[in-house]
Formats: sequence, structure tokens, C-alpha cells
Amino acid sequence: MSDTNVPKPQWKLLPHDPVTFFGLKSGFDRKTLKRAYGKLIRQFKPEKFPEEFQKIRAAFETLDGQLRYGQVQSTAEDSQTYQWQVSPSMQRTEGKSSSGKSSSGKGDASKKSQPRESSVAFHDRLKKEKPSVLFSEISRSKEKTPYDYFALAILSDVVQPDQKMFFQWLLTGLKEHPGDKGLFNLLYEYFQTELPLEVIPTLLLTTSKVIREDRFYYLTESVWQQLLRSTKFAVFQETLARCEANLKDFRINARIAFYIQILQQAMWRANPQWLRKTMGWLEINSGHLPPQLEMDFHVLELIRDYQKTAPQFVGDDPTRRQVAATIKRYFCSDTATADALVIEHQLTLADDAESLMRAFPASLEESESDGASAMWLLWKWIGQEVADRNGIEPARVTPEKFLKRVFALMVDLDETWTISRKHITMYCMLNYLPYFLFAAVPFVALLPWLGQPVFLAVAIFVAIVSLLIYHFVLIPQTIDPIFEKMVHRSIEKNYLVLWRGRFVQLIDANHVTMRDLIATLHEIVFERKHRLRAAVHLVNYVPQDIGIAFYAEAARFRV
Repeated sequence: MSDTNVPKPQWKLLPHDPVTFFGLKSGFDRKTLKRAYGKLIRQFKPEKFPEEFQKIRAAFETLDGQLRYGQVQSTAEDSQTYQWQVSPSMQRTEGKSSSGKSSSGKGDASKKSQPRESSVAFHDRLKKEKPSVLFSEISRSKEKTPYDYFALAILSDVVQPDQKMFFQWLLTGLKEHPGDKGLFNLLYEYFQTELPLEVIPTLLLTTSKVIREDRFYYLTESVWQQLLRSTKFAVFQETLARCEANLKDFRINARIAFYIQILQQAMWRANPQWLRKTMGWLEINSGHLPPQLEMDFHVLELIRDYQKTAPQFVGDDPTRRQVAATIKRYFCSDTATADALVIEHQLTLADDAESLMRAFPASLEESESDGASAMWLLWKWIGQEVADRNGIEPARVTPEKFLKRVFALMVDLDETWTISRKHITMYCMLNYLPYFLFAAVPFVALLPWLGQPVFLAVAIFVAIVSLLIYHFVLIPQTIDPIFEKMVHRSIEKNYLVLWRGRFVQLIDANHVTMRDLIATLHEIVFERKHRLRAAVHLVNYVPQDIGIAFYAEAARFRV
């Protein structure tokens, strides 16, 4: 916000024109939207600008939902073309009462002294007349325009203080004017609010009898999320089945978009039979999956893999159990609550690296590796989503400076590594003693006959062949692998006991991502391998270290 060259957002465009607000062009996709959103929330951090952040967040979620369902306008200008059609009964002429008589009551003489009559807009009438009078007048009109129904919905909040009446008037208007964008958008915004749980099933069923095409899924998705979070799954399942029975004309893409989104939460609460049926339907129709939903579908696969393998891996470890609980609560909470939960837990993990390293050791049992990998992949996706939505970025480190720091660390680690005397002694015995044995054995075996030139030549030939076989065959295939295993065990021990902690310190000081760390390690090994000994093996250990990966992900939330 300190940069005066950054243009100020046009807040007046929200909530009705988020496309222009984000500066998006026709044909934009979710990636472009995310980039524009991220640029704004880096200026308006939630902790400093909570109101502005909420407006930007709401606009982003609206457009993201439209993109998922293919409902977004083709151009930003399209969002400004809608105009309410106002009926004559909604306007009044100045100087006349509702009965049509002169407001002064003095007949023709008064008319001559009055200025020329002009129409008065409804909102101006509302300032002067009672809402109940206007409500009664409009409700008696035989032919109502969409704007009439909008006015009735607004006035009903005052005249008939019942939240369902606002909904009922909008829905009645859509029944008479099915294609009206204004009423549809108002009903969409109504469904974005927190509704009383007891009325949600009735509202959804009533809506499905009027909006009977694919727009139903887009219109009501947020209400289904609320119902799923707050009631028994059986209620959700039954209500959904009854609503879908009323739908007669919908495209399969809208239903796919709905189920992919709703399943991210339902997979933690639904009964196995419903899950198998729904996931099976999605997989059968995966050929219809639009590009903008591919990542969302992949998330469902991540959840399924996690649920299959993670429970055994989680076990009784408190840190693993806390991560597992946060993952479940993330998918079963509203977005704001879920983000707060993840950020809080990431900071907790970053403050307790020791427990994190114990929970996710560098060397996992084979039976645990699948569960640990599935947990990490899902946690990584969650962390990225939360960071993107809240404008959290890792600290920007100059690549050249970071490479120098990592190389300096690797050189230092090389100096701390020494192989034990036992290993050195064994290496010498395996590499040098056999040369003497292979050279001496033929002569010892033929010692009684060495005086004869033929046997002496045989002994020399056998010794030379034995030495060649040992040097070019046995050493590469037997001796070197044995020694390499000893070296690797020594390096692995150093990594687990000493080096792993140094990488925690490196991440803590630079807040780099795991991806940047691994890329830097590979670059150093590729370019400066000749200057390193044991440290070159770090490219085999660090990328496989899930504990380091968890810590790198947590540390970025400290920025």
C-alpha cells in the first residue's frame, strides 16, 4: 500500500461487477483469476485491511464458482448490460396522490400554479410513502415485472418480517420470468448468507420445483455445503435425492462441478455406499470433465488415497494425529474457519521442529511410506490453497545468495563427516590384501616344481590372470558395493543425527519452499560435484525427507 504507483481498486464495482474489478479480459480462466486475486490481497492483507480483504475474497469466490460451472459472463461489459424493467405502477407523478387527485385539493386553480409534472422513481417514493402502502399497491398489480418482485422482496422484510418471504417473492418472480438475471443473482446472493438450518431443506425443495435446469446446482451449492456441515448426512442425502428428482433439464457438466465440490466435504461424512455410487458416477463421466475442474477432481483422488493409507500411519503419534485432525476439519468447515485452523496449526508445527522431526523421520518403514506420502501430498495442497487465498508468500531470497548459503552448508557438512577406523581398516583389507594373496597363491601351490621353467611360467600366468580378474571383476562387482554400503550407512547416520537439524536451521533462516531447496541441491551437485564428498548424497536424502518438507511448508506461514 505504500507504493503510490499501484492503482487503487474500484470498490464501487463490487459486488456486481467483479470481472472489471479484477481487470480481467474475456475468456479468462481460474489461473488468471487466481493471479489477479493474489495481486490484490498482497496489497490488502487480512490482518491490516479486514473489510477490504473480505470484499476481495467474496468477489473471488463468486467468480471462481462461476468459472467452475461455466456461468461467467463472456466479457466484463456483459455484467453491466442488465437493466430492471420498471412497470408504470412503480412510478408516481409529482403532485398526485395514489388516487390520482390533486394533492393540494384545490381543483383547477391549483393546477395552474403547480410546476410541470414529472415521474418519481420508486426509491424516491419509498422516502415519502409508507412501505406497507407501496407493498399493498404492488402486490395487487396483475402483471408484475421482475423489478416488481424485487421491490416486493425488499418491502417484505419490513411489512412481513419473515426471512422466507424475501426468498418466496424472488422465486415467484423467477417462476414468471425464468430468464431474468437480476432476480436470479439476488437469489444467488440470498443463498450465500447463513440461513437457519431448519428451513434449508424446504428452501432447496421449493427451489428445485422452479429452477429445474442445471442452474440449480450453481445457485444452491453454498446452501448444500451449509447443510452438509450442520446436520446428519442422512438428511443431506434425502434432500438431495428429492431435489434431483424435480430436475428435468440439466447439463452433465453442472452436475459434475457440483459433486466434485461437495464431495470434498462429503467424503468425511458420507456413508460408504453413497460414496461408492457417487465416485463411480464421476469416474464413468470423467470424459466430460472440463479443464477447469481437473485439479478439483485430483484433490478427490488425494483424499481417497489419504483415507486408505493414512490411518495406519497416523497411529498414536500426537503430531501426526493433530495433522490428521486439521486435515479433516479443513474439509468440513467453512472457508474462513478452515483457513484460520490451518494457519494456526502451521505456526504450531513451525514452533516445534523437534516433534515434527520425530513424527516424520527421514527413514520410514516400508509399511508407513504410502501413508506418509499421502498425508504430505494432501497437506501440501491444503497449505498452498490457504496461502494463496490469504496472500501468504515465502520470503523472497536471491537465488545466487541462497545457492551460496546451501553450498557453504554442504562444504561444512563434508568437513564434519569422517569414516570410522573400522571402515578404513576393512576397506584396506578388501582392496590390498587380496592382491598379495592372488599373486602369491599360484607360486605357493607350485612351489615344488618352480625349478622347472614350464611350471614357473604357469604360476606367473595364473597369478597375472587372477590379479586381472580380481581388479576388473571382483572389485567392481563385490568389493566396491560392500564399501559403498558402509559409506552410505555412515552418511545416513550423520544425516539423521547431525545434518537434518542443520537443514531445519537453513529453512528457518530463509523460509524457502521445499521445491526451491531441492532444485538448489541438484544444481550444486551438478555443477560442483568435484568439490564435495559425502554431501553429494544429500540429493538422495533431502527430497525424500517428509519431515523437512512439513517443516518447510510450516515455516512459510511465519512470514
